Amino acid sequence: MFLILLALSLYTLLLLSEQALAGIAPAEIEQHRDSDDRGWQSAIRLYDRLRPALYALLIARILMALLTGTLIAVQLLRSQYLFELLQHVPSARQAVWGAVAILAVLALTFTLWALARLTIHTTKSSNHSQNLMRLAPFVSFWISLNGWVTFRKTKVESSAENH
Repeated sequence: MFLILLALSLYTLLLLSEQALAGIAPAEIEQHRDSDDRGWQSAIRLYDRLRPALYALLIARILMALLTGTLIAVQLLRSQYLFELLQHVPSARQAVWGAVAILAVLALTFTLWALARLTIHTTKSSNHSQNLMRLAPFVSFWISLNGWVTFRKTKVESSAENH
């Protein structure tokens, strides 16, 4: 159960990171481009690589959703309550497992949908920039983890434009 909650927490952080990257105002980035603040420099580096960063976060969100679904399935398979229930209803095992699988998929889908809808509604871009500065190491981790795909593609595109 702990791993499921951890995966959902990481999914929420990925959503917040994505919102911070997409919500920051370009004027605010330009205003702080010469800043010596390490947080701002991290946010500016991420903003300058906006497309690869959003791509890495999207891939991470998909992987986190798949991991969460897998962890829930493993938890259900190890459930003693379901095992005992199936012992009492041997003729309908497939129907019970099918119903449990459908309920688990619906519960996960609803949870991920609800997490995506729980956005921080602000009119100030400064909240997005503060979130981006706080989440910059987290986003950088996912970019570096996904870097071999993202940056190779960017490198190929830029070399094709130069020729």
